[in-house]
Amino acid sequence: MLRLIPTSQQWGSRSLPSKLTCIGAYVGVVALAVTVVLAFWPAPPRQQLRTGDVKVAAQGDNSAAIGVVQGNVNLNISGSSVDDIIAELDRRKGADASNPFLKRKSSTSSEFSYGTAFVWSRQHGVVKLGTLGGKGYSFATDINHKGEVVGFSNDRAFLWKEGAGMIDLGTLNGGYSEARGINDRGQVVGCSGGHAFLWSEHTGMRDLGTIDGQFTRAYAINNAGMVVGDATGSAFTWTEASGISKIDAGVYGARAVNTLGQVEGAKGVNPWLPITWGLSRGIVSLGSVKGPSASPGFALDLNAAGVVVGVTDWIGAGSRAFRWTAREGMADLGNLGGHNTFAVGINSRGTIVGWGDTVYNERRAFIWSEDTGIVDFLGVGSMAESINDRGQVVGGLSGPPKMEEP
Repeated sequence: MLRLIPTSQQWGSRSLPSKLTCIGAYVGVVALAVTVVLAFWPAPPRQQLRTGDVKVAAQGDNSAAIGVVQGNVNLNISGSSVDDIIAELDRRKGADASNPFLKRKSSTSSEFSYGTAFVWSRQHGVVKLGTLGGKGYSFATDINHKGEVVGFSNDRAFLWKEGAGMIDLGTLNGGYSEARGINDRGQVVGCSGGHAFLWSEHTGMRDLGTIDGQFTRAYAINNAGMVVGDATGSAFTWTEASGISKIDAGVYGARAVNTLGQVEGAKGVNPWLPITWGLSRGIVSLGSVKGPSASPGFALDLNAAGVVVGVTDWIGAGSRAFRWTAREGMADLGNLGGHNTFAVGINSRGTIVGWGDTVYNERRAFIWSEDTGIVDFLGVGSMAESINDRGQVVGGLSGPPKMEEP
């Protein structure tokens, strides 16, 4: 019988050099066996991170790192504090530091992979909008009632029209630009070089200025030409008559404005609290899905009737998409099986779009109505950002779309 381990008699009769040689042989055999086992041992499952996910991790007593996940690539930045890191992200134009739900932008297309901007309708299904300059990425952020789409592609703001395709809107001072909102008159707002802009076919891109010399980004414009957006640590409105001005103290971000001049966004800082704001009534807290007490979150869109959508309870236990009305208060829209849902767009009919995670941690676009509830309609990796009154939806795809209709 072959013995790998010698008996005590065999071992005692060996000389010291022979014993050392034997020990080396046995160690080699054990090492080989361990190597073979590890080679076939199943690797632990890798965490699947989706576009827009953000990770913050402490590193030592006074330092931190933040990773902004875009497609399958992480951008890791180290600094002396989380505030320093967020400032660095702002400098790179690599993330919207004022909004934890919209960290999706990069100053160089090689860093991140966005996928492709799309417009969806029941009649035509998914239509991919392409990119500016061939290969790269694109993402659609808004659509007006004429079906004109805006967004950003390869670090440049774009306007897309059926028949004309994707149009480069340029920049204020070179470098990066993004378009965030469009009204029915074809006026476009966004950000370039740290300044909010207003674009039209007649004037081109106009600089709307800053608040106290700080970074500004325009998110929305109504048909009267009223613009709203964020400044560093505050929010602003802009009109042709009055220029740029800060909204009431305590309002942290402004994401949308309707035809009545009602603005929605958030107040406070970490946590943010969802609110609406108007010149006549000031700040109105939206409460929470659990009752009248305020709950952390962000209001992200509203329609002409003043119905607000957004996300709440995103600290700790996941994010929940909500719908708010003055009569009924805040209501949970449900989920796709996972912990997180985000409602980011609503039309005048009350149809809502956004995205959420499934039980398998897959990010999927959803559409919601009172008749159907929440429905996954575009498949893995999709994000829906805006919907017009014709039912056209825009956003981004990071994978093949699911062609089912809700």
